[in-house]
Amino acid sequence: MAPYVPRVRCNTLRPGPPWESCGNIFFDMYAETERKVFGSPGPRVEVNLPFRLQSTDARCAVDIIATGQSTTSSWYEIWAALYATAAMCTRKGNRGGKFSGIGEWFFFGGRVGICGRRLMMCVGLRKTISLVLYDEHPDLVELETLGNGSNASLVADTS
Repeated sequence: MAPYVPRVRCNTLRPGPPWESCGNIFFDMYAETERKVFGSPGPRVEVNLPFRLQSTDARCAVDIIATGQSTTSSWYEIWAALYATAAMCTRKGNRGGKFSGIGEWFFFGGRVGICGRRLMMCVGLRKTISLVLYDEHPDLVELETLGNGSNASLVADTS
C-alpha cells in the first residue's frame, strides 16, 4: 500500500458549493471497486464521459471528464477523488476544485525508440480522468443571504 497523494487544485476565484450539498452526492454515490473503461463514447468504453453528478438541492455538481484517451478506473477511485476535493476545497474553504489524474498505468508492446533496442513490454500512463466540483447555482447564495425571503423578488433568476 502506498500513501495517497491527491492532485487537487481549489478554485480561489469564486465561492464553491456548501459542504452539506456535496455530502449529498458522495454519501449516496455508487462506489464499487470493479474496474471499468472510462472515456469518450467508443466500442470498448463502459462509462461514457463527460458524466455529471448533482446534489438533490441543485447546489453541488461534479463533472467527470476525459482529458485524453480512455482509461480504466473504478467508481471507488472517483469517489475518493471527489471526497478529497470536497474535503480540501469545500469543507475548509467553501471553494470548488478540480482533481486531475484519475486512471491507471497500462502496459503495451513497444518497439525501438519507444522502449529500447528490442521488442519488450513498456509502461505508459493514462491518467486521463478529471473531475470538477462546483456550485451549480451560485445565485442561490444571494437568496440565502436575504434572510427570510421577503426580498427574494429582488434577485433575478439567471437560469
